[in-house]
This record gives sequence, structure tokens and C-alpha cells, in this order.
Amino acid sequence: AATARRAAAAGVDGHLLTLDRGDVEGFLAFSPRRSLREAVWRAFTTRADGGGHDNRPLVAAILALRQEQAALLGHPSYADHALADTMAATPGAAAALMMRVWTPALARAGEEQATLQALADADGVTLAAWDWRFYAEQVRRDRYALDGGAVRAFLTLDRVRNAAFAVAGRLYGLGFAARADLPGWHRDVDAWAVSDADGSHRGLLYTDYVARPEKHGGAWMGSLRVQEALGASVTTPIVYTVANFAGGEPGAPAGLSIDEARTLFHEFGHALHALLSDVVYPGQSGTAVSRDFVEFPSKLMEHWIVAPEVLGTLGVPAPLIAAIGRADAFGEGFATVEFLASAIPDLALHREPGVADPFAHVSGLLAQIGLPATIAPRHGLTHFTHVFDGGYASQYYSYLWAEVLDADAWEGFSEAGPFDPALADRLRREVLARGDTRDPMASFVAFRGRAPDEGALLRARGLAPPAIMTPP
Repeated sequence: AATARRAAAAGVDGHLLTLDRGDVEGFLAFSPRRSLREAVWRAFTTRADGGGHDNRPLVAAILALRQEQAALLGHPSYADHALADTMAATPGAAAALMMRVWTPALARAGEEQATLQALADADGVTLAAWDWRFYAEQVRRDRYALDGGAVRAFLTLDRVRNAAFAVAGRLYGLGFAARADLPGWHRDVDAWAVSDADGSHRGLLYTDYVARPEKHGGAWMGSLRVQEALGASVTTPIVYTVANFAGGEPGAPAGLSIDEARTLFHEFGHALHALLSDVVYPGQSGTAVSRDFVEFPSKLMEHWIVAPEVLGTLGVPAPLIAAIGRADAFGEGFATVEFLASAIPDLALHREPGVADPFAHVSGLLAQIGLPATIAPRHGLTHFTHVFDGGYASQYYSYLWAEVLDADAWEGFSEAGPFDPALADRLRREVLARGDTRDPMASFVAFRGRAPDEGALLRARGLAPPAIMTPP
């Protein structure tokens, strides 16, 4: 329905599909027409790779300028410069973490591919990259009784947003009141006054969730004003979260996939980090922390949308909740390999000065570590905006390190209960409120009582048996 409306608005017959990730991944999962899946996949993975918007020369130029900057600042590489004040501290430590996860993830992806190929055999198809999501959706539906279409009927945009607000209320005592009197920058933008449990004003939140032609693709959180206390009174934050979910039919709510609902919770986690900040200096406020710590609160927040206690409040039937739980682990091999196939080259390109041809170098690196032809990197270099336009240069790995922290933290909530008040209070006081006022490892230890357990990530992703533990 959304693609038909888009086509009508553009004055063309049929359906108009954008190259936004949400559109593309939904199409690859549900379209039975293999030739169209291939066409869409190729268009998506070759964005800005040649033609009138060719970013290839810019990639090489940016890498060279970053190396020059690092040398001027006394660092052997840009990666050494960028990681100097992170939790990983060195490129070697970040690379070692990724390779420790890569090996079991590659093995799990191989098992998943064998399962998908068995289905593809019935169609006379040799599995290709544009087939993976289509057959994976069949596995989730047939083996785990998870119907993606049925999930969308319950995970409507308004319900998921309200569930995020409710979770923040139960964890931190926050309230969210609609402010129709505050104008947004578009009719789809909503404003919310955020209050603490005692009724005091905590800040403002703007939400901008629906895709439109002029919006940048993806999802993100930002601040119009950060919390600080330099003046006579505390300055409260004004933050916003943005996504690109397809709108519903006129008068009907937009339905979200599980992954899209996770995205909403993820960006809301960033917003809570900003809203719950309690520091003096604006430069240390909220999300102004090291790159490999900033994703911890947001990754942790994703767990609540798939918690049975939350799905139940959305009206999701118990059998479907159970199916989501069973199916959640399937595809973790693919997801991990897809991510690391972008993160490993990012670090390598910024760690190895003087690479003559970045594209050939990355191709050789991915072949060397065994990336299957059926899995493409999550981001190609010519459209890798996290790294070339978003502040994650040599630090895209930080999502993985954040998962180490969040998997360990979620094990704590799983043991104590997802809304345990003592644990939630420690998370607020020791992590969310602290900003960049102390070393992030000290904040994690103050919250969890010890250093993070890396094994929690492997257990959470199904890449290690539950009995395997890495000492903290």
C-alpha cells in the first residue's frame, strides 16, 4: 500500500520502492519474484558506486586526509588516534574482539545457509545474497511459527512508541505527555514533555518516525539542547529521535516488523541517555561519551521490546510471543557476519596507512577471512555513512563492544527481573546520569559490580553453549 501511494504521488503506475533499508529488507524478505529481489539487492548494494554520484574517489581522499590528520597529531594511524580515548584503547584490542566473534559467527552462518539451501533446493535455486532474507523468513514462519505479517498487526507504530514510554516509566518513573501546542518541523513530528516521578520537568522529546522523500535514510537520535547545570538553574535537554518506517494506509496504523520495533527502542535508548543526564558541563552531557560506550544504553533498550512482559501488553498472543522467542536466535550467524564484514574493513582501512586501492584491499581482506558469497557486508564503502559521514571512522566495531556490555547487563535483568527496581536505579545513577564525567569502565563496574563478561555476547547470540563462560 505504501509503495502504491508513493508511485501515485510520483505520477507513475504500479509501485515505487525506495532504497531505504527498511523498504529493501522488507521486499527481500517477502517478494516471491527472485528477479526483482536481485534487481533491488544490486541497486541497494551499489549505491553511489559509479555513475553521476560516484563516491569511490571520495573514499580514497577521505582516508588519506584522516591519515594526514593522525600523523600531525603524533599517531601512527587514524585508528590509533580515534581509539586512544575509547574503552578498547587500541586498534589491536578492537580487532582481536571482532575476530574472536567472527570465527563462531561464520560457523553459525554456515549452518544457517545449509538450512536455507534445503528450502531453496525445492525451488531449484542455488542460494544467492538476494535470496537469504526470503528463505530465512520461510524458516521463521514454518519452523518457528513466526509470521512476520501477523507480528506487524500487533506492533503498530503508536503501540510500540507507547510501549517504549511505558518501559521508561516502569524503569525510571518517567512520564510522557503529548504537547500538541509545540510545533514540529513536519506534520508527522510529535512533541512530548518528559517528567520525573515527582512531576518535575525532565526535558522535551520530539519523535519523527515515518519515511518521507526528503528525509535522510536510516534512524538516529540527536539533541537540540543538552542538559547542563552551569547557570543558576539546570538546563533541561531537548532531544529528538528519527526513523524511516513506512506509513500505513490513510486512516490505518503503520505496522512494524520486530527489527523495526527494535530500532525504535534503540533510538529511544539514546534519547533516555540524554534525558536522564545529570552533569554540570554540557560537553559531558548524556551521549557525549566514548564511541564504544554510547551504544550500550541503546543496545540494552532493545531487549525490552521482545520481553514477553512487554509484548503481552501490546496484545501479542502467547503462541506468537513464544514463536518470537524461538526464532530470535535463528539468523544471528548471518546478522553477526553481515555486521563484522563492515566493521573489520573499517578498522583495517584506518589502521593501515597508504592503501593504494581501498576497494581491492577490502575485497582481498574479506576473501581472506572467508566471507561467504551469500552474505554482503551490511554497508559498502561508497554508502558507509557511519564511517565517512557519521563519526564512526575506525569505530564501527563499537556496536559489537556495546553488545558485550548490553548482553552482560541484560543477563543481570534476566536474573533479577526485567523491571527490577534496584538494578534499574543503578543503571540510571551509574550509567545514564553520569555522561562523560568518569571512565566508562568505572561506570559499568559501578552498575554491574564487576567488569563485563565477554562470553555473555556469545551466549546471547547463540554462538556459544550456555556452559561456556569467560571469566570477568
